[in-house]
Amino acid sequence: MTYLADHGAVVSEKEAQRGSVEVKGNKFVMKENETAHAEVMTFQLDPAQNPKQITFTTAGKDSPGIYEFKGDEWSVAIANPGEPRPKYLDASSKVLLLTLQRSTAPASTTPPAFPTGDKSADKPDDRKPSP
Repeated sequence: MTYLADHGAVVSEKEAQRGSVEVKGNKFVMKENETAHAEVMTFQLDPAQNPKQITFTTAGKDSPGIYEFKGDEWSVAIANPGEPRPKYLDASSKVLLLTLQRSTAPASTTPPAFPTGDKSADKPDDRKPSP
């Protein structure tokens, strides 16, 4: 992660980089650091909306969000279950905002994390982002 704001509290860049996210199909696996328990969520994208929408599901509860691809970055704003879907990618007190950077590691060790921003690639795949 290159940026993390947890409900309005911006986390230092060094602390954010300790966290990691791995995207596998429709699974989103997030860890705060190497020793933390992994939080596993499934997600569903709706790139036809403006802004593009994402819905995460964990423990049977849906968390609405929005997302955006810019080059090698993927930004996601996620509201708590039952809260309204965010309208903007900003660090408000009501969302978890994170920005992921595509991994630059060779494909044989750690493939890139998510697709490019083109319309044909709006579905994350089995690539892993850098921490």
